Amino acid sequence: MPQDDQSSSETLLIQEAIAGNKEAFGRLYEKYAGQIFSYLFYRTGEHNTAMDMMEIVFLRAWEHLPHFGTKGRGLNFRAWLYRMAHNAMVDYHRTNKEEIGLDLLAEQPDHYPQAAKLVEQSETQQYLIKKLEKLDGLSRQVLVLRFYAEMSPKEVAQIMDISEGNVRVIQFRALQKMRSLIGEDDE
Repeated sequence: MPQDDQSSSETLLIQEAIAGNKEAFGRLYEKYAGQIFSYLFYRTGEHNTAMDMMEIVFLRAWEHLPHFGTKGRGLNFRAWLYRMAHNAMVDYHRTNKEEIGLDLLAEQPDHYPQAAKLVEQSETQQYLIKKLEKLDGLSRQVLVLRFYAEMSPKEVAQIMDISEGNVRVIQFRALQKMRSLIGEDDE
């Protein structure tokens, strides 16, 4: 069982869930559902679609839980869920050829108490989203996972099924492109 990025209590929950304990799986669901929903909402821009896809991800996770960690890869549970969410996004975009604008992310509710901070953050999000839209899909995906989902390069590599080195190269180039796009506005 992979443990390098998981706490022992989470590993115990995973083992109990694999054994069929629905309550243990429910606790894992509670821990990760918000993160998976946010990721899917960010990618689709549609609340209901993101909710439906999140439920599909967790249904697939429950169905495939007995096989978690058996493919010889050191996959952690969080990365495994994001991999399923990534696959759900691929399926979604395959069936819905229309690209969804990232500007809808700014509509996602924030939980900061100060109104001024909310306005500033929303404006910053809208600005960055417009710049992100100018990147290719792979670069955008890496940046979203690295900085929005706060994942390590190793986790991103596992989710996207590419090497960790490739993630770092894509991230470096994407950040360079973002700097250049932002620099254009300064001129």
